[in-house]
Amino acid sequence: MEDASTLTPSPEGELAGCIAASSPGQALEAEARLYRLLAPRVRRYGLRHLRDADAASDLMQHVMVLVIERLRSGDVREPQRIVSFVLGACRMTVLEMRSRQARREALLEQHGELLAIADIAVEPRHDHERVAACLERLSERERSVILMSFYEERPAEDVAGTLGLSPGNVRVIRPPRHRAAARLRRRGEERGMSAHLEFDGLLAYWLGETDEASTSAIDEHLLGCDACGAQLDELIALARGVREALAAGLIGAFVAPAFVAALAQRGAKVREYRVPPGASVACGVAPGDDVLVARYPARLEGLQRVDAVVQTSLDAAERRLEDIPFDAASGEVVWLARLALVRTLPAHRIHVRLLAGERVIGRYTLDHSV
Repeated sequence: MEDASTLTPSPEGELAGCIAASSPGQALEAEARLYRLLAPRVRRYGLRHLRDADAASDLMQHVMVLVIERLRSGDVREPQRIVSFVLGACRMTVLEMRSRQARREALLEQHGELLAIADIAVEPRHDHERVAACLERLSERERSVILMSFYEERPAEDVAGTLGLSPGNVRVIRPPRHRAAARLRRRGEERGMSAHLEFDGLLAYWLGETDEASTSAIDEHLLGCDACGAQLDELIALARGVREALAAGLIGAFVAPAFVAALAQRGAKVREYRVPPGASVACGVAPGDDVLVARYPARLEGLQRVDAVVQTSLDAAERRLEDIPFDAASGEVVWLARLALVRTLPAHRIHVRLLAGERVIGRYTLDHSV
């Protein structure tokens, strides 16, 4: 094992050493700087492992109070290894938070003033209207993969299984080096340092695809690396932008039935219409609706590709949507409408044809009223 005395001190280690060597409460500037360095990293850990922003903030507060308290009291035996101490504190606290609601109240009551010693950087955000505009420029399949991957933060295997794709296809579509996701994420120049994590690895980590050993290694790396943490922040911001765009009714996409069920489970008010082949169904949208869905039953077994041809009474021109994603096992194609756009339209009729090659496998009509 490497002797701690031979390690090159990290900025975190130097600050921790300064706090530990000072009388309690006499190294406030060092405490503030350490807080600024470590608090965002702890919150990222919480977002990854707890999947809840409020819980991640609770974790950040609890761990940072604990870390500074232990440094003040001299209970951290190797201050230069403070990042490892923080990682252990994060792991233990997450285990506790999962088994029962946090026991942080006593620490906050006793040491809550520590939380005011420093502000941390504001997380990046992506404007959801711009995210929606970028999604609209993607192909039908690309848009569906991005939506289902980032809205629910689902691994490639889950998304692939509900869209008739292979996990490899999903991974090809979603990484930022591929043109589909590259349009969605504004990236600066690559820093080019081999010590940094590859973005594909960060994405797999965030979506829960890494094994236990890899996840643990990335956890530790992120607690000591702000450059990689900033990349993860961009991923988190993109996921938030996708959710906000969908909540605003700005995204239209073909999705799996399971995705609609997940929206309902999250509390969305879903209005849906099942349109039998050859039938005409009256439809509309109410003020309280969050999601508008059309279901088109069809015989999809054995099909590798389906196109949809759409024509409305508002525009005589037909629009062919190529290679739409579908779940053959469900026996239906599911369309999630751009609700914000639908609310602005007058009464009209929508004709839809599903094609396998040039063979029609279903004709459907929706009569939209206002």
